[in-house]
Amino acid sequence: MAVGTFLEQPLSSMFSKDTFPCLNYKGRLGFLRAYSSLDSSTITNISKLRRQTSMPLKVCKEALTLNKNIYKDALEWLNCNAKTLGYEKLNAVSGRRTLQGLVTLSRDDRYLSIVEVRCESDFVSNNKEFIHLTESIGKALMTKANKEDKFKLKEWHPDEVLDIKLMNGNSIKSTIAESVGKLGENISLNRLYSIVTPPEWIVGTYIHNLKGVSTGTSCGWVGIIGNRSVGAVEFANRLATHIVGFKPVSIVRANKYENPQTILYEQSYLFDQSISVKEAIDSTPMISSVVDFGHYKLGDK
Repeated sequence: MAVGTFLEQPLSSMFSKDTFPCLNYKGRLGFLRAYSSLDSSTITNISKLRRQTSMPLKVCKEALTLNKNIYKDALEWLNCNAKTLGYEKLNAVSGRRTLQGLVTLSRDDRYLSIVEVRCESDFVSNNKEFIHLTESIGKALMTKANKEDKFKLKEWHPDEVLDIKLMNGNSIKSTIAESVGKLGENISLNRLYSIVTPPEWIVGTYIHNLKGVSTGTSCGWVGIIGNRSVGAVEFANRLATHIVGFKPVSIVRANKYENPQTILYEQSYLFDQSISVKEAIDSTPMISSVVDFGHYKLGDK
């Protein structure tokens, strides 16, 4: 059935998500206008390729054209050329500003990483491909943390991590290029940290506006000293939530001129604002003190 015939169908059928599940309403309308000369089998194959590879529609159409509308061959062509197409797109969009994105906090016992990956729009930042990319980079960086018994926070320059391999065996650089080719926007690495905490610390973490498994728009961590128990870990996680919400700059006051609202111990405790954080710690038998913390928000310097 040609699209000319397809256009004569009722609107409910013409724009159904079952027909074009990879596109929104405007996208389906634009697709019909742009590809009105194609037959139904080509339309179906373009839609399938789009769903399976996330590549742009025009690239899926090109793959089918080059491979005589044979789906299997077109899919193989796309997979073989994904990196090349991605690098071409990356070169074309590299000058665009990246003001949206996500922050991911990855953790494996004492080892953490904080990674901020930027894109151009919140539409892409909510895309599963982008979320997976961000989390994959975070996990890869976490494995590079030096396995030491003392506290260490290292800030990485983006150029230092581009050759690190992800779980798929590809480098961060080539995987970003593939994602740029699929999503059509510039993608950049912003802040990157790996953190090693000492064995005696109880570490709490929190991710705000969670997307995926370990990604959101802000995150925080805290290291405390105390008796290791389920209750202590729960308190540490709640305190990390407080830190993300209240954004303290230090644990205790260094001088009398400091703003008490920026001092962690003097802030009203998020989960009981009738008491301070210090009072909350003192009233929790398994906790003795806070030793360090950090909070990170998308777009912060």
